Amino acid sequence: RQLTRDHKQVILAGMETHICICQTALDLIAYGKQVFVVEDAVISRSPENKANAIARMREAGCIITNTESLVFEWLGKAEGDAFKVMTKLIR
Repeated sequence: RQLTRDHKQVILAGMETHICICQTALDLIAYGKQVFVVEDAVISRSPENKANAIARMREAGCIITNTESLVFEWLGKAEGDAFKVMTKLIR
C-alpha cells in the first residue's frame, strides 16, 4: 500500500473495528504515522471484538480518543461562535 499524502497524523473512524480499522491503524503505524482512533466513532458487530481491537491498537501505539474531545481540541479555545455552535450540537 502506498500513502500518497505526507500527513503525520491520521484520524480513523468507521465500521468493523477489529478488521478494517485495526488493520489500517497497524499499517499506518508501520508507516510512521501517529494514529488517532475515535472510539465512539468505530463499531464492530460484537462489543468484545471492538474492545479487543481497541486494546490491541492502544498497545501498538494508537491514541484512543472520542468525538467530543477531538472536536474541542480542534477548536483550540473555549470561546467564540464556533465553540458556541459545537457546544449546542454536542449537548
